[in-house]
Amino acid sequence: MVTLTRLIASQEWEAIEIMLTLKPNEKIEIDKKGGVTDQYVLHFALRYAPPLRLVKLLALRYPLCLTMPDPTGKYACHVACKYGALPTVIEFLVSENAHAAGVQDPEGKAPIHYVGEFYASNYQSPKSTVVSESMIQVIHILRQAAPHSFNLEDNDGCNAVEYAIANDADMKVIKTMQRTARDDWKTIKASDSGKTHDEMEKVVRLSANEARMKNEFIAISFSRRNLWQPDDNCLTKTSDTSRTDRTLAKSMGSAPDGHLNSFVAKSA
Repeated sequence: MVTLTRLIASQEWEAIEIMLTLKPNEKIEIDKKGGVTDQYVLHFALRYAPPLRLVKLLALRYPLCLTMPDPTGKYACHVACKYGALPTVIEFLVSENAHAAGVQDPEGKAPIHYVGEFYASNYQSPKSTVVSESMIQVIHILRQAAPHSFNLEDNDGCNAVEYAIANDADMKVIKTMQRTARDDWKTIKASDSGKTHDEMEKVVRLSANEARMKNEFIAISFSRRNLWQPDDNCLTKTSDTSRTDRTLAKSMGSAPDGHLNSFVAKSA
């Protein structure tokens, strides 16, 4: 039996669409060795620039992927931003779980850090869209969901703007990031007048911690609800604050070792 991860690694999107549309979950083997599970098969797929329709279909069939991190501690939004996903894909992921956009992974990076550091080098566009245009669209999406993340520093003491500069991002991209960071800082300063610079930095970090806790609460709540639902019923998904209790209709109905080792190992 051909596994889902093998088809993903080969970017056989049509075959995957047929598999996910016609086969019930119990008939789909995600991965032969169990290195990829139903909690992060979407994360795995996002490394291979899947089209939006496939991302939506994977999220429908494996909804835990929207609220659970992969073995490296990254949420789907982090992976999408690191591997240069199209803005429409990132917009969908953020609409399904806005909290993850402001969460720091174990390296201290929020999705916007990965936009600055890796997005351009991993970007693939089917329509030859200029990468800077897509980056600016992604910045606008993340700014709406997690403006504080633009001022966050990772474990190496770097913010997203510094990564964008270090990786020779287009000047328009850098300036858009800088404006967002500056505007958010002004907002914090206006609402917390009299606080020192260090105290304002704590506000930014607290925002990231709050986003993580909200996301973890959503993941736990959904996992418990999912356990009570038999496979032949529709899937009820907890999503972001604007759609906290939405019902998804259930759809009808291995990667090479090198790919899996790369996936399970901590990303470089």
